[in-house]
Amino acid sequence: MGGKSKKKSGGKDKAKEEKRKKQELKAQKKAGKKSKKKGDGDDDLDDLDAILEEIRKQDAARTAVTVEVCEHPSPRSNFSLSPLDGQSNSELLMFGGEYFDGNTSECYNDLFRLNLDKMEWKQISSPNTPGPRNAHQAVAVRDQVYVFGGEFSLGYQFQHYRDLWKLDLNGNAWTNIELKTGPSPRSGHRMVLWKHFLVLFGGFYETSRGVKFYDDLYFFDLREEKWHQGIGSSKQVQKPSARSGFQFVCHAAQNTVYMYGGYSKVAVSSLSQRGRNLDDMWALHLTQPGKAGECPTFRWESIQNKGSPPTRRSGAASTVHKNRMIIFGGVTDKESANDVDGMFYNDIHAFDMDRKRWFELRLQTKTAGTNKKKKRKGRGTGGSVATTTEMSSKLEKDFPSEDEDDDDEAYSDNEDDCGLDDNAFYVIIDGKVTKIDIEDDEDGVDNDTDKEVDDPKEDAVQKQEVAVEEIQVVEKEEPKAPVNEPPSAPVEEEQVAEEQVAGEQQQVAEEKAAPMPR
Repeated sequence: MGGKSKKKSGGKDKAKEEKRKKQELKAQKKAGKKSKKKGDGDDDLDDLDAILEEIRKQDAARTAVTVEVCEHPSPRSNFSLSPLDGQSNSELLMFGGEYFDGNTSECYNDLFRLNLDKMEWKQISSPNTPGPRNAHQAVAVRDQVYVFGGEFSLGYQFQHYRDLWKLDLNGNAWTNIELKTGPSPRSGHRMVLWKHFLVLFGGFYETSRGVKFYDDLYFFDLREEKWHQGIGSSKQVQKPSARSGFQFVCHAAQNTVYMYGGYSKVAVSSLSQRGRNLDDMWALHLTQPGKAGECPTFRWESIQNKGSPPTRRSGAASTVHKNRMIIFGGVTDKESANDVDGMFYNDIHAFDMDRKRWFELRLQTKTAGTNKKKKRKGRGTGGSVATTTEMSSKLEKDFPSEDEDDDDEAYSDNEDDCGLDDNAFYVIIDGKVTKIDIEDDEDGVDNDTDKEVDDPKEDAVQKQEVAVEEIQVVEKEEPKAPVNEPPSAPVEEEQVAEEQVAGEQQQVAEEKAAPMPR
């Protein structure tokens, strides 16, 4: 895949590309410095529009596709990482992301491809590339990758997108699918593949005047290239609250998408909001439409957290392993004064989607470290490089080719021949590839008892071990983001304030500075 792309190895074209990249980064750094000095207001958007226009002009100068072997990507957060079909399913595609350490601010639209057999990175540059963004979503479907939304952010300035892009992996060509209908501009949403639909939920939209979280559901028909908004039945009583940064995976055999956790804000007065970390679990049951071109029908179901669920969190990495939803890491934020204290995790939990039960997996590594508390000053600061990791494993098998039957089995994500190593997952932290191996216990239950434990109080950690290995791709290491204070005790979950908040005007200014989990 991508073999038809013409590879440039030197000469004037390479020099021009390097110059263009330097000019783009220079413009972003200059804008980042400005954003630290400016207050909230419409002038911020004017600045961003000018910056984006300059970046578009520089990208327009690119006339050919280049594919070059490179070192690992620079440290960043809120990028997308997609497993690709073909080539023994041993390739990952990384796009975009952001870096902000309190001083330097950068937002990326670079594209990287990682060959897991060779442990080799390649950078792909193409004409008509989507603008720099982070907190977007990307889904691989055979030889194409779909990217929706996200935001362009520099320091304390940001602008949300509602565009939908398609990348052809055969020629590395981008296409903007221009549609008048569809989701509004947003970041922090989640999107998965089910049959021939992209299923999208939630996210947030922020301006200098406030932030809005979404609880809407959309379906993108890949055959018709058309958005449908999921209205739901009038009899539907329960549904998830608005949120961003949640976990969202598809169990194709059940025609069900599972959701866990996330982040939102709730009003505590007429002028202020308080952040809230979530730990609720939901199942979205889906049914194929009766006719082509129609919207699927669906039903939400609230799932009780049985077993050993994760703590409240957002921004965790998640993927599907056999019949389990695997969650790694994440963050719990607690707002105080002008700061946000972030409790970052490196634990691993599994949700058995057949038994509807959580298990904690034992982590075995010499270098994994412990959960850490970090100061997070302002939007995306305080070590935001490690705020979000992305996990990738089994591909969801896409809709069939013309010579295949159009049935449920054609879309299963549990086939042995349509993913990466069945018991291996990959996360990227600070630009480094980390492999997680799971030593399966075959039936997914505690071998000491060989039966399910119905009492949550007696539900011990599952007898399953997880080995973590950092994979060395290149010798050169990028500097780590600064940590403002040493590890300390976990942060307790905040409760929504019941009393009247004092100094409401001051709190409004404080909450605008807080980062938004994506």
